[in-house]
Formats: sequence, structure tokens, C-alpha cells
Amino acid sequence: MSVDICAECKETFYTQDTYHDHMKVHAYKPYTIDELVTAIYEDNLSHFEYMDNMNGGDCDCAIHTALTIIVKYWGE
Repeated sequence: MSVDICAECKETFYTQDTYHDHMKVHAYKPYTIDELVTAIYEDNLSHFEYMDNMNGGDCDCAIHTALTIIVKYWGE
């Protein structure tokens, strides 16, 4: 029996079909910086709305840290 292990998430697959279907999850997505920032923002909108509504000020979560670094080096 052939066993495949996903290099990204270490999940084990016992058939080629399920392995190949799963690899689509990790497909490379070439983003422009604008598309990347928009995708991160849209995927985490509830967090941003919560922080805005609570007047939470600065947040040091991974989402905010990543966006801060991206914007810092964006250069537009």
C-alpha cells in the first residue's frame, strides 16, 4: 500500500486521489501586495470589527503584526 504525507500539514493519505485533491488546498496563490492585504483583511474582518468596536487600541496578534510588517515594507 502506498502512503503519501502532506509536507505542509503532515496529514496522511492512503490513496492518490485524496492526496491530489488535498494538495489543491496548498496551491500556490500569487498575490500582489494589495491582493494579499485585502485577502488577509477580508478573512479576518470579524477580528478587525471587534477591535474597532471595543476601541481596543493596539493589538499584538499575529494578524496585526503581519499586516504591520507588510504595510511597513509596501513602499507605495
